[in-house]
Amino acid sequence: RLTARGGYFNRVSNRVNYDDHYIDYTAGIRGLWNIQPSQTLELSYSYDQYDKKRYVGGDRTHDHDYSNRQNIVHGLYTHFFGMLSLSVQTICMIICSRISS
Repeated sequence: RLTARGGYFNRVSNRVNYDDHYIDYTAGIRGLWNIQPSQTLELSYSYDQYDKKRYVGGDRTHDHDYSNRQNIVHGLYTHFFGMLSLSVQTICMIICSRISS
């Protein structure tokens, strides 16, 4: 079984002296395999990108800008022994951030 998802978020925060623009993109995919009746494997990947940009008088200032990217890979293997089960999980997360000042 294969599942995919995606999302988008956009917001402008209007302040007296400046406007902050927030944008977020997310996407992911997940696969679940029944290897045998007693074994399953689940793999998933997720991506998230978040950006904040500041504008003063309609011009982008580049100060207080913020950017964040996350890549996450997750794996889960399960083996069933009658009423008992053994699960092994692994997670790899890569985060990249940039802050302008």
